[in-house]
Amino acid sequence: MAISSDSQFDDLNPSSADIAAATSSRSLLGILCLGLYFLFTLMPDSHSIMVSWPWVFVWQLTWLCPVLWLVGQLWQRSPIPRLQQGLDWLAALTMVGLLLSASLARFPNQARWYTGAALGGIAAIYCVNAWARTPLRRQRLLVTQGIVSAGLIVTSLGLWVSQTLLPELNRLQSLQKLGVQASYNFSTLELRNWAPFGHQNYVAGYLVLALPLLLGLGLTHLRWRWWWFGCLGLGLIDLYTTSSRGGWLGLLVAGVYLGLVLFRQQGLNRRWLMGGTLASLGIVVVLVFANNRLSSQISNFLQGRSGGDMAYRLITHVAGWNMGLQQPVTGMGVGSVPLAYQAYRPHWAGLEAEHAYQLHGTLPQIWAELGLAGMVPFVLLLGWLIWQGGRYMTQATVNLLPQSLLAGLLGYSLVSLTDYQLDNIGISGLMIISLGCLAGFMGTTSDATQVKAPSDQRSKSMAGVLLGIVLAFGISVAPIHAAWQVSHQGFAALEQQEIDRFRQRLANAQAKAPWEPYYSYQLGWNLGEMGLKTKDPKLRSYLIQTASQQFIQGNQAAPDQEFGHTNLGWLYLQTDPRQATQEFAQSAELLPAKRGVFFGLGLSLLGQGQTDLAVQAMTLECLRNPIWITSPAWKSPPLQSIYDKVLAKLGQTYNQLLQGHQHLDDLNTHLHKGRGSLEWWRGNFEAAQADLDTYGSPLSRALVEVAQSKPGGPIQVSPELSNASRHILQAWAMPDQRLSLLAKAWLRGTETDATEQLVQITSDSMQQARTFQEWLQDYPIVRKYHRQRSGFGVLSRHTDGPNPTDFFRVIDNVVMTEIFSDMMPVPEYFPDLDRALQERRNALLSEVKAISENAMLTSSLIQSGAMD
Repeated sequence: MAISSDSQFDDLNPSSADIAAATSSRSLLGILCLGLYFLFTLMPDSHSIMVSWPWVFVWQLTWLCPVLWLVGQLWQRSPIPRLQQGLDWLAALTMVGLLLSASLARFPNQARWYTGAALGGIAAIYCVNAWARTPLRRQRLLVTQGIVSAGLIVTSLGLWVSQTLLPELNRLQSLQKLGVQASYNFSTLELRNWAPFGHQNYVAGYLVLALPLLLGLGLTHLRWRWWWFGCLGLGLIDLYTTSSRGGWLGLLVAGVYLGLVLFRQQGLNRRWLMGGTLASLGIVVVLVFANNRLSSQISNFLQGRSGGDMAYRLITHVAGWNMGLQQPVTGMGVGSVPLAYQAYRPHWAGLEAEHAYQLHGTLPQIWAELGLAGMVPFVLLLGWLIWQGGRYMTQATVNLLPQSLLAGLLGYSLVSLTDYQLDNIGISGLMIISLGCLAGFMGTTSDATQVKAPSDQRSKSMAGVLLGIVLAFGISVAPIHAAWQVSHQGFAALEQQEIDRFRQRLANAQAKAPWEPYYSYQLGWNLGEMGLKTKDPKLRSYLIQTASQQFIQGNQAAPDQEFGHTNLGWLYLQTDPRQATQEFAQSAELLPAKRGVFFGLGLSLLGQGQTDLAVQAMTLECLRNPIWITSPAWKSPPLQSIYDKVLAKLGQTYNQLLQGHQHLDDLNTHLHKGRGSLEWWRGNFEAAQADLDTYGSPLSRALVEVAQSKPGGPIQVSPELSNASRHILQAWAMPDQRLSLLAKAWLRGTETDATEQLVQITSDSMQQARTFQEWLQDYPIVRKYHRQRSGFGVLSRHTDGPNPTDFFRVIDNVVMTEIFSDMMPVPEYFPDLDRALQERRNALLSEVKAISENAMLTSSLIQSGAMD
């Protein structure tokens, strides 16, 4: 067979000129750049670590090295090989678009920061192409890349097995010993293979680029064939553990392309090729259907149902479209998505995709941040890849390495439509190597005639201009690095409880980079947390006031961040309800379905004596978060005085919504269920039964039946109920078996065996209650906590500091939230519901805004009168 020879690798006889070129012009900057790329590829959790100090400096150095290499080449009058095939024009168009967008960006400092990295990536493509301009060098680079990819696969599987798989299997085994049957579930995000990049989609994206290369090396580097094929097999297993739909679809595209290429090769045994293709396809099908997440999503797709991931991408894509429309030509600037996303997020998104630092799609990301200046080069590059793929497919060539690179890039093009990963050094670095080598393979002229060495004056002028740009960029980002370093010291001081040093360092960082909200938010949140916990009135007042000022500065730098407005609202609630109202109203405009926002707005209105508006705000909170009516927080003043009014208003609003939305089946069902559960909680069991008999769940019907049963009487427990719910009801009805039944209930409800205290508290509270309804409402199991802002550092692209929590203290009725949550479900994503509520939200916010403006005008008039 034509490709069965080792002629491309082991029997390659390079000329003396090739050998001299390979040994005499090795660039230390090139070696450093390649080493840094390998480091960020293999380092665990590299995508998060690269935005912490000092790794952020190393990250920037990775992109700076190729630019400095080009400067050195130009200064020495060395020819810089062109990419050819139209890629040079694409590169120039991209650079112009990046610079134009950065000059008009909404957040110019962030735009310059990320634009520098993007330009460094373009320079790196030229560096790779220039270095790999001979067959020998391309061979060495691709073999080295294959070894690194194999290292990533082994690292990925090793970290996932040791840190995720085995601990979860041990946990499941301990539960099975207690009678709880559960299996490993890839639908749980934390159980998918995150290593080493920190997220399974990054791992899958990298594998789509790497696996075709491993196949190409296996087909051409015959002396090491089984090594490469073994790595390919491990890579498929690694891809399986990511449970990435985009990854498998991308690999399918790459595999189809390589299959078509192989079938066109002369001298191949078609039977073996067909057999190998069918076997490979069978292995892929088995792996996909063996994954419970992928198999369930295929089933849902065939039945016409979409999952939460599809909703997430729909929301982020709509937000990206809205952002791009603001500045269609240049976009809002690279780096603007994390700061501006919430202002353009659709109101019907509910609780889904509340935050984002990237839009889970390269097209919406580029449209939002670069507009047409980025979209045109991106679409042209996709078209170029497809055109080159078709052109190569028609050539009967024995060199399969360029086809394997093209296959990886074509497959990744599909992945790029469902995710944005260009900020990941491991992925972007592999793409750079693929494009640089591919340009070398496609070169039609020899190195001697490909590019003429520029004149001495022109070469040095170009080097001087490029070096000037590098220096200007370095000066512009120097304050960012200085602030990062100082803040890192401050967070280290915080861990040692050196509060004064922490405050000084964070204030210094904020002064060096006032456009960065992260330092103000961290300082404001930490001081506010201390102020709310201290018992010294003077210290409390001082800390809250100082924290408020920091949040104000953060909100000025990033006015579209709900985090700053919401937590500032909770701080103002301690001292100035009117200002708290303004902040909560701003949060409600950004994230109207955010739990606690309308509740906080209601508290601030109540503090101003606006009882009717407070009731409306809290009603809106309970319409979107119905289980909140079961919170023990309503028993404390001043909420106790308006609780009945809220419940009455809630029932009235349900009636109005049901009259206006009977044509929407899912919403109609949800509203009937909400009204029925409300009446059940209020003790109107006949009214509850009227709704829940038709629209309720097995649990809701069972709870209504139990509420109507006589104390001590028998209870019929439906087998349709979950184990936890059934055991709780049985524990109430059978006091002699109560402890064992409660142990089973909490074990299944929490999926942890640390429930002894919870069982005893539940048993004691049941003994005090006369009826089941009285037990739920008057003797609740109470849990108080603050909601964690998970991923705050990753979303902020700063991971040095702690993850904050909301100042809002949640008080849960644990039985309702953990065991009976299906009685009052809180849907993550329900567009029809949020559309139905948005008109009421807007009306309330307009009224609140008018009252605030009148209050400010009155205050201004009083102050001016006092001055007169």
